[in-house]
Amino acid sequence: MRIVCGAGCALLLIVTSIYFGRIAFSMEEHRTSLAAAIEARNPELALQRLHEPVVDRPTVAQDSFWLFVFTGICALGAIFVEEEE
Repeated sequence: MRIVCGAGCALLLIVTSIYFGRIAFSMEEHRTSLAAAIEARNPELALQRLHEPVVDRPTVAQDSFWLFVFTGICALGAIFVEEEE
């Protein structure tokens, strides 16, 4: 049970880190492309970049909720394993 719980916690940590790292990268990439459009004095492109969604907020909210639920389950599993001893 300890191995399963530990592996689940490690997997959740890896998946969550990769997921939010990709979101942060997308936001930085969007900011960089917007800054490049402004520096190039291209207002049409800058307006296009401003109106493009950086990330799909409802999807990120739903994914964050499920990652939170799985984190709670892993935490309860860790507590259960610790109390077993």
